[in-house]
Amino acid sequence: MKRNNFDSVNFTEEIRSLIELETEGSYWDFKEMWYDNKTSLLHDIICMSNNLENRNAYIILGIRDSKDEKGFSVVGIDTQNANRKDQAQLITFLRDKKFAGGIRPEIYLHTIQYNETTSLDIIIIKNTLNTPYYLSESFEGVFKSNIYSRIGDCNTPKDKTADIDKVEYLWKKRFGIDLSPLEKIEYLLQNTKDWLPSGTDGIHTANDATSLWYHKQYPEFSISYAMDINRFNNGRIDEIEQDIYWMNVLVQPLHNTYIYNLNIKYHSTTVYSSTAIFADGGRFIRTLWKQETIKIDEYNFLHYSYVEKDNIDYALDNWLNNHYETVNQTINTKFIDSTEPWKLHPDYICIHNPYCVVPVFKSKEEHLEFKEYVTLHTEKLNESIGIFPNPSYNDPKYIKHLCNLGSTLVNWLKIWRCD
Repeated sequence: MKRNNFDSVNFTEEIRSLIELETEGSYWDFKEMWYDNKTSLLHDIICMSNNLENRNAYIILGIRDSKDEKGFSVVGIDTQNANRKDQAQLITFLRDKKFAGGIRPEIYLHTIQYNETTSLDIIIIKNTLNTPYYLSESFEGVFKSNIYSRIGDCNTPKDKTADIDKVEYLWKKRFGIDLSPLEKIEYLLQNTKDWLPSGTDGIHTANDATSLWYHKQYPEFSISYAMDINRFNNGRIDEIEQDIYWMNVLVQPLHNTYIYNLNIKYHSTTVYSSTAIFADGGRFIRTLWKQETIKIDEYNFLHYSYVEKDNIDYALDNWLNNHYETVNQTINTKFIDSTEPWKLHPDYICIHNPYCVVPVFKSKEEHLEFKEYVTLHTEKLNESIGIFPNPSYNDPKYIKHLCNLGSTLVNWLKIWRCD
């Protein structure tokens, strides 16, 4: 049974620090062995998904709790235990349960090497704004409509529901109440139709070089962008460089292509800034995607752009792909996910789609997992695309090489997800 091996130094050290406490807490739980009771597994996942710390939660398997009569101990995972599950099995387990609104906890399973002879499995329950999670149909001893949470090291009993103040907190989290300005922006960006162009008549009043949108319910939040005249040719992109290699696959990559500075403000304070590329005559508008590096050997490195769907820049991509100059356009035009550009421009299908050379990850955690996988197979990657000698950031041959790398990673990601 294939498992996800995630041994990021920071993640492993965090888990070690929790284990060293030798006690459970409000967002982590210890289990000596894998669950032999599906009801307990489901109940624990729901409690952790509704934790009150507003952070990822962990179920650490292979740890005997201090409350056990034998005392605290790191016993490790029995790899032959028939109850042991992989990530796909856990996801299927949750998918088969009836959650309210069809919204289920998002989970990941990682295995770390605690010492030379001991490994641990960690179920990570991702922190989201979709709380509270609860069932619409009972499953054995886990009851429908009951909202379970966790206080300290204690879960809400299966036949109870959390105290009203805890339930209120979880609903406030879902509706974006009591969030910081930046957290609020991430929440508000989930609905692109709520951002309207400035101008009392619904028609955009700004000139071509600067534009402004505001949130219809919270007008103290605004998004603006202006051409960056200090970069490239007064803001106009006239050559493809390493950090925008993906433009090479567009139909007309350098046709009326510009770079903009994008700012999100709360009242007059800028709380988030990014860079946007208006490519292919303004038909393909995205943030300047971040890049990651893969080390091949001491002297050679590979670079690729990427998208993480749990990142604010992905939310901004969706807004950029769905923002319009008038209120009527904003309200009446169908939303199109930024990763599906062919739905708006059919010629972006197949070879002209930048997402064919830029991998799209469901989350930061998935990206880190995949990079670990790629790092373990750099020899195979090197055989597939080769090393580009003495790369220059704007050499057309090097740009083509980066596109080949990106295409290879996109294909590897598809295969890796199926394994």
